[in-house]
Amino acid sequence: MFDSIAGSIAAALEALTGHKPEIEWQQAASPAIQAGDVRRRQLLQNLAGAVYVSSRSAASEVLSRQILRAAGLEENDAETRKSASFDLLNRAMDEFVVRLASRTGLDITRGQSQEITEDDPQIRWALLRVPFQGGTECEIAVGLDPVLADALSAPAKALPAPGIPKTLDLLLDVELPVSVSFGRAQIALKDVLKLTTGSILELERTISEPVEVIVNNCAIARAEVVVVEGNFGVRILQVISRQERLKTVS
Repeated sequence: MFDSIAGSIAAALEALTGHKPEIEWQQAASPAIQAGDVRRRQLLQNLAGAVYVSSRSAASEVLSRQILRAAGLEENDAETRKSASFDLLNRAMDEFVVRLASRTGLDITRGQSQEITEDDPQIRWALLRVPFQGGTECEIAVGLDPVLADALSAPAKALPAPGIPKTLDLLLDVELPVSVSFGRAQIALKDVLKLTTGSILELERTISEPVEVIVNNCAIARAEVVVVEGNFGVRILQVISRQERLKTVS
């Protein structure tokens, strides 16, 4: 099953950086917890047990910088790098539960993710070596608790032809807030206090630039403003890629 986890992390990195690394792994002892480590427990819905991910702070830095560099964010801060690391973990776990669902025939989804500090000697660990272009590499430790490891060691079930996941079908009618951003501006507090009726606030966007379509606080497309039967509307010009969305983090 560690092959599946390694493949899921590789697929997530490919989506974020455009490069799919050949990840190798080997069974390992529980990594000792050090200051600055990133260690999380990923619970699953409809399947008992949890997946553990542990990395040194230096490894997390390498991963996040590779992701942000691919997105064109050479200049970044610690909070942006932390967000990029969590985005990688979430994407990898999303890919992993899809593979689990295919293997078990269960409607498995990603559950709650928790940051942990304690060690559990019963967890079965493997050490993954993640290489990058240019010779850089880092190591990530992943673990399975005994309940999940035993469940996954059972033979895979014969599955019917794949269909639309039930969870996705339930989400199709969920309404999401959609808004349009014409631009932004940063001004000092003293200038905010001077604003009155008739004041003009200049935005950091020219009239020729497209506006941003925001869904659930995330920019998903660029568009031009149009009029539809007397109401404002937008015409989509470009759907923003996953890598470009990272630029909205900061």
